[in-house]
Amino acid sequence: MVDEELIDDIGLEPYRVLVWIEGRFAEASTLQALAGWVEKGGVLVHLGEEPPQTVEGDIGPGAGLLGLATPTAAQPGGPVAVRNPAFLRHVAARTGLRAESTVERVNEKAAVLAMAQDRPAIWAMPHGKGWVMVAAGGDPATFMELVRDVVYNLSKLDPSKSDALEVDTGWDGVYATLLSSGEVILYNSTPEPRTKTVLGATVTLPPISLRSVLVAARPSDPDART
Repeated sequence: MVDEELIDDIGLEPYRVLVWIEGRFAEASTLQALAGWVEKGGVLVHLGEEPPQTVEGDIGPGAGLLGLATPTAAQPGGPVAVRNPAFLRHVAARTGLRAESTVERVNEKAAVLAMAQDRPAIWAMPHGKGWVMVAAGGDPATFMELVRDVVYNLSKLDPSKSDALEVDTGWDGVYATLLSSGEVILYNSTPEPRTKTVLGATVTLPPISLRSVLVAARPSDPDART
């Protein structure tokens, strides 16, 4: 988790992907730092088509960051129709996903990844060496699948990017964290035991417990960090 103070103190250099899940207001300096980090190769994933505003109420920097054409307005959503199934592998595989809203149009440089009601619902806006991915509307299932695809399938959109190792694919209340050493930390958040298979290694987690599995040494390349 990073906040504005942390971004101001140490920057975003250690991070490959940043997920913006809430917050409509930010300091102008924070938006500038985000834009600079994306230009250098970072990937920002944003939930919702409403652009973040500066504390002074300026939406211009946020709209540019998200790749929103101006003027534009939110439109009704509907079932998601994927345009890029190679990249949006998890989005395409999950049935019943919807976009709660869409937009009339996006920046001409943006790649529209999915539609709803024949309007952009998910898109990717290039900035320098990086990208900003946007899921219009606030459907959490659609957004979570988009995040999974950004983390695990990014090279299918941009071959210059690396993919994180997908160590856990189930929505079962178990959360997995892959460390640079190759150790996977598993947290069972449920009151029931769970048995997981992580890249061939099987581990049983008691209710509300932590376990770890060493799967493999990870590359030292900083682009492989997750």
